[in-house]
Amino acid sequence: MRYSRCATLLVIGLVAAGGVGASEWIRIGPDAGMVTALAAHPSDPEIALAGTDDAGIFRSQDGGGSWSSVGLRGLGITVIRFSESDPTRVYAGLTRWSQNQIPGGVFSSDDAGLSWTAARGELEDDACPPGSDCFLYLEINDLAVDPSNSSIVWAATDHGLFKTTNAGNSWSRVARIGDDRVISVMVTSGDPHVILVSWPKNGVVKSSDGGVVWRPASYGLQYLDNQGRLLLYSPYEMVEAPWSAGIVFGRVGAEFLFRFDTTVGIWSRVEALDVLPPRGAYQGPWLSCLVPGPLGSQDLWLGTVWSGVVRSSDGGLSWTYADSIGIDCEDMHWEVPIPGTHSFLEIPVMAVLAGSGDRIVAGTTSRSLVRSLDGGSTWHPSSGGLSNSYPLSLLIDETDVEHMIVGTSGHGLFLTADGGETWTEVLSHELFPCDYWGPNPFGFPPPDCWSWPEIRRVPESGVIARGGCGTHVSFDHGLNWQPAGEFDYWPLGRSSDDQLWYVQESLYQILRGDGVDTNWQACGELPSAPYPDRLIEAVVFHDSAPDVALVGRYGDLFRTEDGCQSWTQTGEAFAECRIYWLGADPERPGRYLVSSSCGLWESTDQALSWELIGFSETLVYELLFDPDRKDVVYARVAENGVLYSTDRGENWRPLGRGLGEGWVTDLALDPDGSALYAAVYGDGVYRLSLPPRFDRIRGDQPQ
Repeated sequence: MRYSRCATLLVIGLVAAGGVGASEWIRIGPDAGMVTALAAHPSDPEIALAGTDDAGIFRSQDGGGSWSSVGLRGLGITVIRFSESDPTRVYAGLTRWSQNQIPGGVFSSDDAGLSWTAARGELEDDACPPGSDCFLYLEINDLAVDPSNSSIVWAATDHGLFKTTNAGNSWSRVARIGDDRVISVMVTSGDPHVILVSWPKNGVVKSSDGGVVWRPASYGLQYLDNQGRLLLYSPYEMVEAPWSAGIVFGRVGAEFLFRFDTTVGIWSRVEALDVLPPRGAYQGPWLSCLVPGPLGSQDLWLGTVWSGVVRSSDGGLSWTYADSIGIDCEDMHWEVPIPGTHSFLEIPVMAVLAGSGDRIVAGTTSRSLVRSLDGGSTWHPSSGGLSNSYPLSLLIDETDVEHMIVGTSGHGLFLTADGGETWTEVLSHELFPCDYWGPNPFGFPPPDCWSWPEIRRVPESGVIARGGCGTHVSFDHGLNWQPAGEFDYWPLGRSSDDQLWYVQESLYQILRGDGVDTNWQACGELPSAPYPDRLIEAVVFHDSAPDVALVGRYGDLFRTEDGCQSWTQTGEAFAECRIYWLGADPERPGRYLVSSSCGLWESTDQALSWELIGFSETLVYELLFDPDRKDVVYARVAENGVLYSTDRGENWRPLGRGLGEGWVTDLALDPDGSALYAAVYGDGVYRLSLPPRFDRIRGDQPQ
């Protein structure tokens, strides 16, 4: 195999030739994403910013109705803070993913979030050598901007509390008290010299002189653990009451809300929350975020897990459910709350837009962003433009090229009937009726129904999807779904004699038959050694030999030549390799291909012997033969997105321009051959229009 690394020359040549390499990939959706931070402009009710887990920051200019990316793509955002004294200046804190070498630190904007620059200047600290970029390695848990000076910022990090007085050009460590990890920091608007800092297991400390001297401020946060030890609660979030600069509220984990008077120095638990009736999964609201209302109001808002939004309009004296964004399943009796689980609809972030306080944007763990325009009474999806979905699989209807089903990680199944113009969520946790799961004597959450890694066709125009809550089937092109029930088998493919092959995963058993739930025949058992309990990854048939089939497992490749009654192991070269895909060349009888973690392999003798033909350094996950273009093959690879070949895999080139930067998880061709679709993890589904024919790739640039 030959693959050119001369990208610039390649693009120039293909543009001149009018080739497909110069065509543009177009993102068509679905719009969704995991929002990890929200911030509303202090005075402009139309401007809001949303930070995501790995797609940077998005900006809304219509009160949260729609969004557009404004930078930091590929970075995870933990917190966004506008400056009250100068709302054009905004700061964003980053998470640090060491395994992906993604940096942490702080970025800033001087145009209300339209553009961003690094604000992680030199760090003055004994543990950091002069001139080194230590701030890159700090995960930011919280930020606080001085209300009177937009250049002064406090950063709570996993390695202590830091401060800048010059908008991030340089930083210095402020204090090292107890545990180095700081989870929350705030500056009071009435007196910017008063700073509160929350340390895990060490409560709260307070400075009244701008951070020079620190004293404990945890009176009222003491509690006894089950061993009789005196410990301190530590607020995960602290917000100032919009009606009084001296009153602070702190959310302690998911259970308690506390009130603090900075002049008296005493924390007291907000017991009014205790009288709320049980709703949803837990006996009371399980708190996940805390947001104050507009300045001057008496409003406080709490996001919860599966109990919707809780609101107080009288300064925390009383609380009501502001309707529910989640599911109201009072009769489910889920008895054991599991902190930190994402199996429920959780509202981890909210922002109240400037103005009357009736417009709220909330981030959820499954439906991305939702918005209320009436003080929380009703909520509507508002993720338009949020290009941070996680598609895993896609399936195009054989009779309608505009009809597509997309399975995602974290956002359920989506359906489009108009080529991606609009999308409908058709299968996720919230779409099941409350009695779907039945009684739950163990008290655990229901399975995670938000991840659907595979979708395939079944007979009679059916579609089957496999995900976190089992296997489901639809017989109306994906609009309505039902559990597969006893027919909990996964389709592997259809042989040329019109026999469907399935695998019953729990038994690692292959079956074949002519339809759903009818005339099933158990195939002969696969040899057990050396890996008897590994999942079957793939199966392939060749039209030229209906009784020959290959089945791949991790480290194993098996062959049958009698219609699956007996199996022999073949391809000893794959013993230490993961098999991603098996394929048969539709125009070359006897030619089989295997993509694996050890490269791309070829057999030309009915899978009796194998030869490595390429991709020894780049993982190739899948090949897709184009039935409408002779000798054209597409490859889904790890580092270069999508490649194409015009000589059945001898030479390769990058396909198109503008494809998202994430991992390409699936490929699909339009039934009429007019377009190729690619699912890009962390971005969305892309469409590439294909020409009637491809210019032949020359093989004069070896890999």
